[in-house]
Amino acid sequence: MKEATLQVTKESGCPEGSHMLQEAIDNICATWKQMLDLLTGLDKDKPLTEEILADHQHPVTQLMLTIYSLETFVYKSLNWASRLGDLNKVDSLGPYAQVMDRIVFGAIRGRKDELDDSKFRDLDLFRGSCLSETQIKEYEDHVGSGKAMSIFGYISCTTSEDKARSFASDDLSDINKPKYATVYHIKWTSGLGRCWYFDDSAYPDEKEVLLLDGSKFEVLSVDKQIKPDKSIVII
Repeated sequence: MKEATLQVTKESGCPEGSHMLQEAIDNICATWKQMLDLLTGLDKDKPLTEEILADHQHPVTQLMLTIYSLETFVYKSLNWASRLGDLNKVDSLGPYAQVMDRIVFGAIRGRKDELDDSKFRDLDLFRGSCLSETQIKEYEDHVGSGKAMSIFGYISCTTSEDKARSFASDDLSDINKPKYATVYHIKWTSGLGRCWYFDDSAYPDEKEVLLLDGSKFEVLSVDKQIKPDKSIVII
């Protein structure tokens, strides 16, 4: 409810302290309460366990996944906070983020018998993105340093370099902070412990692999490729 209140206050345009704003807050909180009240016959004061969150048929797990899939402010705020490492969201979204982390981890663990772990211990992954000069410089400074870096958030990658390149493009919407097409080339050696293979993805040609939030990497190189159609930074 705390994050819902923050989002309504920020996005509604209603004057702070106004009756209209309070009414909007009351309405959104009532809506979320109605959604949570869909869980019936359960002790809602009972702590969530690894066993509950690993059970995709459990009503709590299904509701948590439904909330994320609705693409409300929860989806946007959680992904943005995770990607930027925004600690201000820990109080309002931290518990939900932990629940989702355990659900994903449980799903990964449940598939180890049907996927070949050895294929995920020497795997080339690619991700298309865009980075500012400051962000690129940070990667350059880590080349050969032996220090690990983290890419915040759950990272969607592909085994297809061409597909990743198609997602990499310049973002010049802010002329003061331009971002440049970037492709991550990740040598994944951690097996299935911290990644999820989307063989049921909506876009199967992507051959999508999701890396868990907080995965650490050593930067081996940063190269800039200048071509007639597109200039790309390869990390």
